Amino acid sequence: LHDPCMDKSLRPTDDPDRCVRVVKERDDGIVVRGARFNTFGLFSNEIVICPTYGFKEEEEEFAIWFTVPCNAPGLSQIAREGYGGRNPLDHPASAVYDEVDSLIVFDDVFIPWERVILYREPIKANQLFRSGVMHWSSFAGGSLTILRMEILCAIAEMLATTSGVIKRPEVIAKLGEMCTYTGAIKSSFELAMIKAIKTPNGNYKPANAPERRAFTTMISERFIELVEHIGTSSLIFLPTAEDWENPEIKEYLDVYMRGKDSSPMDRHKICKFAWDICGDGFGSRQQMYERLHSGDPNVMVANAWRNTDLSNARKLISSFLDLDGNY
Repeated sequence: LHDPCMDKSLRPTDDPDRCVRVVKERDDGIVVRGARFNTFGLFSNEIVICPTYGFKEEEEEFAIWFTVPCNAPGLSQIAREGYGGRNPLDHPASAVYDEVDSLIVFDDVFIPWERVILYREPIKANQLFRSGVMHWSSFAGGSLTILRMEILCAIAEMLATTSGVIKRPEVIAKLGEMCTYTGAIKSSFELAMIKAIKTPNGNYKPANAPERRAFTTMISERFIELVEHIGTSSLIFLPTAEDWENPEIKEYLDVYMRGKDSSPMDRHKICKFAWDICGDGFGSRQQMYERLHSGDPNVMVANAWRNTDLSNARKLISSFLDLDGNY
């Protein structure tokens, strides 16, 4: 993903330990040192390290792109606290779907030349994100975004149904807002397929769609907010799996956990799932990842403007107003 979040006011040369860099060149390869954040690294066989910085010409030791096996000598991973391994009745999503993030440390790791894609070329490194190579990763991320949004729409609808509020105008408006956002993202995703470009190698590259990532960063928090507004306190006042196993407590739960046309246990599972993907540590992490995994949200929104051609619209306005200058 990116470099560790340390002092962001410093350039790589001011704090070299923050960024992955070349510390030695050999006849058979290079030696690198530094660290990177990563997702799924603990489940991976190999990792790709590519430039994520806007480098100056003198920062060439940081302008590298390579692949490395996860068992390479000197490479270690420090994982964050996991959300998995808990009772699925209490944590239905995080118990089985936790994406473990880790800090990958390169302590003088040797990379053979055949694994080096880019070496000490800051100008080319800066051109990486404008080359189109990231279109595929953005496209893959978009498919996950759509699925997540559809899941959030569905669980919000199920909360409203089992709470007996599905016909309330304000609830319908919130569900409609969520579906509108989802439809807009899906339309952008499908347009990227329709406008795919055939590369010189014969592959099809999805069309660039910076507005999709920008829009996602703008609405990701709103999605969670809408689920919370629909679910209200039913997301908080929830018993544990142990409570359901206690006959005396279960007798009360069978009465007070009922929902509209739903069994107490079904109602419990729906509410627990909603809390797990929205309010608990797992859900909060998912929301932050959705908003931040492509970089600074402000940069994403700015890129949407930079990639939008408004020249025809400006010409129409200039002609209509009979302007002398070009704006």
